[in-house]
Amino acid sequence: MSAVTWTGRQSGGLATIELTFDPADQRLVVFSAALLDELSSVLDEIEHELAAGRQSGSAADVVVLTSAKPNCFVAGADIGEMLAMREPDDIRRFVDVAHVLFGRIAGLPVPTVAMIDGACIGGGTELSLACSYRVASDNPKTQIALPEVTLGIIPGWGGTQRLPRLVGAEAALPLITGGRPLSGAEALAIGLVDVCVPAAEMPGSLAELAGRPERASAGSRESAPMPEVPAALVEATAAAIGTGRIHPAAPQSALAVVVASAGKSMQEGLELEREAFVRCLASDAGYNLMSMFFHRGALRKESFGVDVAAAGTVDRAAVLGAGVMGGGIAWALSSAGIAVTMKDVADEPLRRGMAAATEMYDQLLARGRTDAAAAAAGLQAISPTTEYGAGFEQLDVAVEAVTEELSLKQRVLAELEDNVAADTVICTNTSSLPLDELAASVARPERFVALHFFNPVNRMRLVEVAATEATSPASLATAVELARRLGKTPVVVRDRPGFLVNRILFPYLLEAARVCDETVAATEVDAELARFGMPMGPLRLIDEVGVDVTAKIANALAGSYGDRFMAPPLLDRMLDAGQVGRKGGGDAALGFYRHEGRSATPNADLPLAAGDGPARAGAAAATAAASVADAADRCLLMMVNEAARCVEEQIVSQPLYVDLIMILGTGFPEHRGGPLRYADQRGLATIVTRMEQLADAYGERFGPCDELRRRAKGGKHFLA
Repeated sequence: MSAVTWTGRQSGGLATIELTFDPADQRLVVFSAALLDELSSVLDEIEHELAAGRQSGSAADVVVLTSAKPNCFVAGADIGEMLAMREPDDIRRFVDVAHVLFGRIAGLPVPTVAMIDGACIGGGTELSLACSYRVASDNPKTQIALPEVTLGIIPGWGGTQRLPRLVGAEAALPLITGGRPLSGAEALAIGLVDVCVPAAEMPGSLAELAGRPERASAGSRESAPMPEVPAALVEATAAAIGTGRIHPAAPQSALAVVVASAGKSMQEGLELEREAFVRCLASDAGYNLMSMFFHRGALRKESFGVDVAAAGTVDRAAVLGAGVMGGGIAWALSSAGIAVTMKDVADEPLRRGMAAATEMYDQLLARGRTDAAAAAAGLQAISPTTEYGAGFEQLDVAVEAVTEELSLKQRVLAELEDNVAADTVICTNTSSLPLDELAASVARPERFVALHFFNPVNRMRLVEVAATEATSPASLATAVELARRLGKTPVVVRDRPGFLVNRILFPYLLEAARVCDETVAATEVDAELARFGMPMGPLRLIDEVGVDVTAKIANALAGSYGDRFMAPPLLDRMLDAGQVGRKGGGDAALGFYRHEGRSATPNADLPLAAGDGPARAGAAAATAAASVADAADRCLLMMVNEAARCVEEQIVSQPLYVDLIMILGTGFPEHRGGPLRYADQRGLATIVTRMEQLADAYGERFGPCDELRRRAKGGKHFLA
């Protein structure tokens, strides 16, 4: 069955040619090379039909482009095919094919109308821009966007040229450099679409559009030079790029193309666009961003060998341990329509838990992601209590989320099992403790599984799931499917203390504390790693987690992995001084920083080591570029080394998942590709040499692990 077809018909008194996208066995329309070939062949036929019609006097009045897929016009280009293109000439051919095809559509001798009902993304939007008119539905799933910059590339199929000519640079630049999707109504407001109506009324708009006196405007846009971009607009756009969440290379490149195209013809502008697209896709950052986006989609669908059919139904759940984490888990359950009992031993933590859940619903309300009635119903679905009651006997799942302390968790788990039904799945939210020791506290370990959420629960999409040898397939499947129901990405990891995220993250955090104590001011360490791309510096992150929690988790992991996980003495001194991080409360909570409201300034009373270390907090030796770069390298390479150990121990089923999980769980910068991709691109032999230098200078904890050495010696990468 053809993915692209056309047919002639009468519609509202008009002779129409309807070109329809309908690739078989696909939920979405995606522009693959094969589909573009079919589109070219169909255009051959349509051009022939229009020429024959002109000769016979029966030419069609309008060509309509539509999709047979529900809630989808065109969802962009095939990312997998783009990732396979590493040679510049291959990328140029890929761009040129679309430029020619869309130019042919723009040059058809009759008006063309794109009927947009659902996703119109990237190449789909660029296709619609080549049409004379665009009709959008008011379907909430109609989203029109040029999101390429979020993938490390730029709109490469005419988007940088046709959109500014259509709506003007002021409206176009935020879409080209920011990637934000527009609803049909928003697109209508800026002139990106010509009509926005209910889907059922879209065909009725054809007669009105075809009869508009400005029907030739599409042709004039194609032949007009690109307008100048005012200097003030260029400056404002560049400033917005600098403060945005998107890696700036692609947005800056897109802006440069639009500016450089001023006064140039469409063809000249398309050539500028093509070359910038080639540079972006051929770069490490562009490849990494696109690769991680592509593989995140695959990770969401990964089964991990779990039999989904074995999963139990979850209608009622409980959370043991309130506070911020417990409240976040309760929020996630209630927002998925699950009745939740939240239990703690006292009213105060329950108040904190309910406050945390309330704040998460308030954030959804503020962003328009829910309404007041749904938020109220969600909160009403959470029942706080200090006692076990009859309701516990009807629970499908119970999640233990008390403080990370082995004896406490064991006691709570044993007590919980005594109060729930025999088939209730019991989950622990541990992040560092041995599962086997926790499972020993329940009489039926087959129903015991780890379900590790990340804080803040409403923002972090990752959930680590781990089973012991005794865990039943049904219990594991129930935990995995519950995480998916909560809108999370579950990853099944091997049962080892710290699982994967904390196992890799903590050597990085602890090394940052060591370098701060020895040589470099906290602000300098954090600033350098923020420049690397981390969402927050490691010392600021320790403050957010809590100095006490960090030390406790570190020392628990040290029991399994040795001294490289031992909390450095600075953390102990901070705890002795009552400096526990942001949660310390009072007028000014102290950690590595002094926290007052949302502001954080350096803690002048940080109990740094006495002795002959270089002066800190502003001294030239402490803030010298070489010293700061060395500090950042120490932190990052501790992370790389631990990631390599996790590959060696098969904590997850493939190295790619190590990178994906670290991006999802810690915010490791996507444009770096994850710690393993970063190591590959830096060079494993270079990494090994550098770590040997660090081991000589700072201690054996930097000794490169066997997996790193083997791959470096054999010239093998972690990732293809």
